[in-house]
Amino acid sequence: MIVNAGSPYTDRLRDLLVDMLLAAGDTPGAVRVRREEFARHPTAAGYRSLIDTVETAGGDDPAAWALGMLRDRITQQPAYASELVDVLLAVGRDDQAWEEALHHRWWLGGPQWQTLLARRAATHPEEAIQPYRDLVEQAILNSADKRRYRRAVALLPALRAVYQAIGEHAAFGQYLAELRVEHKRRPTFLNPITG
Repeated sequence: MIVNAGSPYTDRLRDLLVDMLLAAGDTPGAVRVRREEFARHPTAAGYRSLIDTVETAGGDDPAAWALGMLRDRITQQPAYASELVDVLLAVGRDDQAWEEALHHRWWLGGPQWQTLLARRAATHPEEAIQPYRDLVEQAILNSADKRRYRRAVALLPALRAVYQAIGEHAAFGQYLAELRVEHKRRPTFLNPITG
């Protein structure tokens, strides 16, 4: 039976093949299957599968190879930047993940960006202020989102925490005052933050 790449069974069949190769003692073959799949479709999930197989097989750490593969792919398909950020985080290269995220910001999804931003705020709070402010502004101005004001207000506690972490308690109050003036024509937005 031939299974095409878009089949819902492809991943499961690949996992079974890898398990069979490992059980037969063909650890290089199992690693090769994972590497070939990652080369075709370099994702964070594919990287995790590759790492699991390499750890079982006792092979060399594929991080440098995988990161190089992702960086090459991004030059042609920038949407893979989100996968690169996830792999960098997985291998503990948080600073590189942050730099890549800043460079490829528009290719990261909102939840991924917010998770990365919260992680960065814990170690480098001063670097998180402007990105949080940008997120608040984007949420306010996103006229396609009926919950935009609620989303903007939900970001404010994290932004306040960042200001507090750097000892700028009054600066957050000043930011809110400026936000109120700037968006005075949006009373629906202002109601939750004035209370």
